[in-house]
Amino acid sequence: MAKTVNNGKRTEPQFSFEQVSGSLNRLSREYRTDGTAFRDEVCSADLSGRSFHECTFTNVTFEGDLRGVLFADAVFDHCDLSNCRMNETVFRRAVLKHCRLTGTDLSSSTFEDLLVSGCQCAYTNFNGSRMKRTEFMEDNMTECGLSMCVLENTSFIRCVLSGAELIDTKLAGIDFSDSTIDGISVTAEMVRGVVVNEEQAVAFAKLLGIIVR
Repeated sequence: MAKTVNNGKRTEPQFSFEQVSGSLNRLSREYRTDGTAFRDEVCSADLSGRSFHECTFTNVTFEGDLRGVLFADAVFDHCDLSNCRMNETVFRRAVLKHCRLTGTDLSSSTFEDLLVSGCQCAYTNFNGSRMKRTEFMEDNMTECGLSMCVLENTSFIRCVLSGAELIDTKLAGIDFSDSTIDGISVTAEMVRGVVVNEEQAVAFAKLLGIIVR
């Protein structure tokens, strides 16, 4: 089984066996795929309902249906998932680095031990998702949807969240202090315990109708 946490720092999964090369467009009818490296292809196949374990995806463009897929112990590197249908997808012990998720539908998904680093997530729909031990690092999340989400041990590090919607999402303990959050939408009763810097605190006050003199 891959591990993604080492001494409190997230690392890439370490696989338990050597991978073999494969093609997403030529998968067998079996719904589970293990230990396979996919690279440099455009995938138009319907992958909905499948599961991938200890797999890597490098420079892959996804154009098919990805609804309800399980990715466990997986790494995505420079992949294009823009505008894909990925609702109800599960990422467990996974890493996405330098990927494009612009406009991707990841609503009602489950993220556990996930690192999203250096990715383009503008207009991505995360609404209704559950995130546990999930880290967003240096991602462009402009106008993304994070409403009605459960954020458990989730962090945003140097992310751009301008115009993001976090309606009905509890923000207690969430640290936005080194991220850009201008123009975000929140629910007043859900912001108690949020961590912001001094400049953001003034913006939050205005957002909640508080007059600062």
